[in-house]
Amino acid sequence: MRGTFPRLEAIYDPNRKNDTRYGGVIILKRMWDYLDCDRLISSAGIRKRSGVPAGCLAFNYALKPMMDAGSIRRVNARTRGDQLLQALIPGHDQSTLNRFLNGTHDWEALNDLRIQELQKRRRTRALEEGLIVLDDVVIRKTGERMEKIAYVWDPVAGKAILGYDLVVLYYTDGEKSYPLNFAYKLKENDRISLAIQLAGGLGGLGVEARRVVFDAWYFALKLVTALRGLGLSWVTRSKRNRLFIVDGATVHAEEIIRSGIREAVAQLPGYGPVKVVVAEINDKRRLLVTGDLQMKGKEVVKVYRDRFQIDNPFFRDSKQEMGLADFHTRRFSALMAHTVMSFLSHTLVSLVKLFDRGLLDKTLGWLKENLFRAVAGVRRAGGGLAVILGRGLELVSSLSRAIPT
Repeated sequence: MRGTFPRLEAIYDPNRKNDTRYGGVIILKRMWDYLDCDRLISSAGIRKRSGVPAGCLAFNYALKPMMDAGSIRRVNARTRGDQLLQALIPGHDQSTLNRFLNGTHDWEALNDLRIQELQKRRRTRALEEGLIVLDDVVIRKTGERMEKIAYVWDPVAGKAILGYDLVVLYYTDGEKSYPLNFAYKLKENDRISLAIQLAGGLGGLGVEARRVVFDAWYFALKLVTALRGLGLSWVTRSKRNRLFIVDGATVHAEEIIRSGIREAVAQLPGYGPVKVVVAEINDKRRLLVTGDLQMKGKEVVKVYRDRFQIDNPFFRDSKQEMGLADFHTRRFSALMAHTVMSFLSHTLVSLVKLFDRGLLDKTLGWLKENLFRAVAGVRRAGGGLAVILGRGLELVSSLSRAIPT
């Protein structure tokens, strides 16, 4: 499945010419081959368009965030204007990529295959002790004719805005992180049901992580009961007016916080025993709750605090760096395609960190600016392409050799 692209290699030369602004694309291509993305695209039944292989069109769209191209028109213009991208991706016009995204393909199957492929590899698989973060993000749009668009509540704006509400499960551990499955909240469904649906699909995708963390909004009996039935533990924060039973007395979460209790086993009406832990979160005393009675209080606090360090950067980077909100299509099927490709791009970029531990604390914005946007030379070499990397780009050169293909 890898015969679509010309062979690509990196050569260090401090006297190189400036033929491309995106010399670091060689790293993204290495990651593309590492996950065997051409095969995944073919297995999902996604086919070529206007004679251009589907893998090439998908790779071109995956580069969209690297080029800060907010539209397909800009993707096409910047691809045509770059010597490396011109040589790497067969020539096609804007309408070809547009029709590719709007085609009747099973994009959700591609997302499932991405997750399954990640679980097959020792370096990228989700660990049992890893963390699954549940949350949603509102994507503001202005096109009233966009299919299935609606007014959705935006907690940041404090009001309903026109757009889409995307519910996401996101995996992380000490070394890696990537988005899992997702669903859009529409008029005919609700976020709790979608969260249960997404969590229920994890086993079939091979995800072994067993702990889910979410904010107070998702703390619903329907969800935590379903998670227990799936064999998943959970950690969340309670709203202050939720009722618990402690030592036979029915009390609000606020009363537990004020009581001086640090941690205790309480009864959650309609569910059963839970552990409650009082902790300082964002300079406020909060009541954290878990269904895992064996979890120590300090661990409960760490898991919940980790959520803020994980989902806030993920959603911020997805919108600001990976172009999650940069779509202009009216068709909902094309929005699904865009979301799947955005999550694939996010995965390719974030997993680069696995091959250089010095990158673990780097943001996606840093990786884009310092790795992928590398001014370099390009030349034909042995029937393939060579990217000529100059001074200051030694990391790009070493990473291109470190990633197995």
